[in-house]
Amino acid sequence: MRVPHLKSRISNLRSKIQNRKLLRGFTLVEMLVVIAIIGVLAAILVPALASAIRKSKVGAVAMELNQLSQAMEAFKLEFSDYPPDFTDPVAFQAFMRKAFPRNTREMDYTLATSWFQSPPWTPPGGKVDPRTLDPAESLVFWLSAIKKNPRDPLEIDNKHPNTNYVIDGAGEPVAFFEFDETRLIDLDNDGWPEYASAHSPESPYVYFDGRLSAGAYAYQSSQYPKIGDPDLGIGFARPFRSNSAVDARDNGKTQPYDVPSGQNKTTWIEPGKFQILWPGLDDHFGSQIGVAPDASDWVYKQFPDPNYALSDEDGDNLASFSDGSTVGDSVP
Repeated sequence: MRVPHLKSRISNLRSKIQNRKLLRGFTLVEMLVVIAIIGVLAAILVPALASAIRKSKVGAVAMELNQLSQAMEAFKLEFSDYPPDFTDPVAFQAFMRKAFPRNTREMDYTLATSWFQSPPWTPPGGKVDPRTLDPAESLVFWLSAIKKNPRDPLEIDNKHPNTNYVIDGAGEPVAFFEFDETRLIDLDNDGWPEYASAHSPESPYVYFDGRLSAGAYAYQSSQYPKIGDPDLGIGFARPFRSNSAVDARDNGKTQPYDVPSGQNKTTWIEPGKFQILWPGLDDHFGSQIGVAPDASDWVYKQFPDPNYALSDEDGDNLASFSDGSTVGDSVP
């Protein structure tokens, strides 16, 4: 009679032991092991995640750079030439004669009656001066502001959501690229907008025109911001040369850069065409000529070039000719 009772007590005891095992928490050693494992995984995954995010952002900008380049090609198809970047008034005047032979507006920039000296619009807050247009602003100007009227294409639209300098010329504009108005900025507060990427909201894309001028490619005069202008916190963009030395095949069209001692005797990248540059995720193009202590700061940038001493600001820059790779990633 006592045997079943004993079996019942043993069964109840086993059940209590099992329940206690189920309810028992982690020991300190077990918790430390788990924390250590999580730390190791974080150390492995966080840099990889950051790198993936960076590559995703650079890839998005590379795609937009390609779209801007295609817009420039469409512009050339329409008007038989790439647009000037406003670093050379003579080049602008020559372009207007070629692209708009029926234009009736005076283009001689030396005359007080010209478009440069006497524009036809006075928006609220003062007059927008065409003489302040620069390589960054030229991108927005040519791809969205000019009009279809062949007799007066410079009765332009200049709609900037963050400034009083708004111009709405008569006629329909020629739109080659749809600019996101929330990314139009005005760094120098002159009323002419620049265009920033979604991933560098404080710095613009910069367009450099590589046309022939006086028998030579004219990149050598291009810099943004202009020499003497304030840094604006975005560094200075300059067009790139290649690693190929100037030779007879260039037919004398590339002028070597001779300051201070002719270090840079190489051909331009995209000669006779254009370069569009992006400052990178740090919103900075690099240092001004003559400011940095290294000799490379005196010469034009080269791409790709293991001998060019890239600064941290230079390394993450992207260009329309770099096939989606940053300058730093492209160095051999």
